[in-house]
Amino acid sequence: MAADQSPSSGKDGPPAGRLRPRSGVLVTVEGLWGAGKTTMAGQLGRRLAEQGFDVEVVHYGPLPGVVGRLSRWLEREPLRARTGTGGPPETGGPTEAGLLGGPGSEGSPASVLNLDRLSLSFGGLRALSELDLGVGEREIVSLIGPNGAGKTTVFNVITGVYEPNAGDVRFAGRSIAGLAPHSVARLGIARTFQTLRLFLNMSVLENVMAATYGSTRAMPWESVLRLPRARREEREVRALAEDVLSFFGQRLAGYRWEQPAYSLSYANRRRLEIARALATSPRLLLLDEPAAGMNPAETHEITELISRLRDERGVAILVIEHDMHVVDTCSDRVVALDHGVKIAEGGFDQVAAHPAVVESYLGRDPDALSDTG
Repeated sequence: MAADQSPSSGKDGPPAGRLRPRSGVLVTVEGLWGAGKTTMAGQLGRRLAEQGFDVEVVHYGPLPGVVGRLSRWLEREPLRARTGTGGPPETGGPTEAGLLGGPGSEGSPASVLNLDRLSLSFGGLRALSELDLGVGEREIVSLIGPNGAGKTTVFNVITGVYEPNAGDVRFAGRSIAGLAPHSVARLGIARTFQTLRLFLNMSVLENVMAATYGSTRAMPWESVLRLPRARREEREVRALAEDVLSFFGQRLAGYRWEQPAYSLSYANRRRLEIARALATSPRLLLLDEPAAGMNPAETHEITELISRLRDERGVAILVIEHDMHVVDTCSDRVVALDHGVKIAEGGFDQVAAHPAVVESYLGRDPDALSDTG
């Protein structure tokens, strides 16, 4: 472990040999399996961070994945609760939130997602052009626009499927542009897809449980030998999956849990995909046309579900939807895209009546075209 130390500079300065407040601390850990590296570094890192130090942890060992588990440990709620209170360090350096990926490191503390002048091209095709977009805590933002406007491309850039050519994607104050999809998911972003991506031959419960294994710690050989940690995590994963499925009421009730996913109706498959995303305990949920293909009654139910996800589960939601009834009912804010460019942003009534939005869906008035000719 390395840390800044200095002799006392006066009666008001820190005592000699002690760490200065807001100093930077680098914790390095080495060792073999079972040496207790993760436990020791995690406890030390949390205690230092709670005392106001900027902490960075570096792990040297046989499995790089331990770094991810250690990072998640340091980023848990007790540490996040400290962020966003007070100003930046007096030294002008980065805050604890900036180093550990918590909220409030940059931008508004209430902001979960920020896209800053995001651009993406496929050869000569400009899919996104200097897009600015933000999603706040517990906010529902709808992304609308005609086919080919770049809506799903926005989701793909956020979740690491595509790397932007320019601009930045910031989640909870941390840049995530270019991260791999599994790394983005571990940070707290989950998504659904336009076309269903379920494991059709697995049961309803197994589909939801599958989403949680990225955060378990048991090694494959522990699962094969059914060692205590693997059995304990299996019980925890099952309990989490059952809790998530219970959120959907009778639509995904207990008797359906052991049924294969292919036996569900189309609407229930959509609900199951949302349940699987919710099982990752996301802070931001991306829903890609959740009401597509549903009848009016099912559309009404999915609209209520989106609002409940925000109100009862506390997640921020960015939703792509073509059904304007859904957009009007559940959205706090609406952003309209056309050919990768943001053309309007605001309340639903304001955006729906915007001339550029009307033109993107319906085309220009022939009389106006003749006037300009």
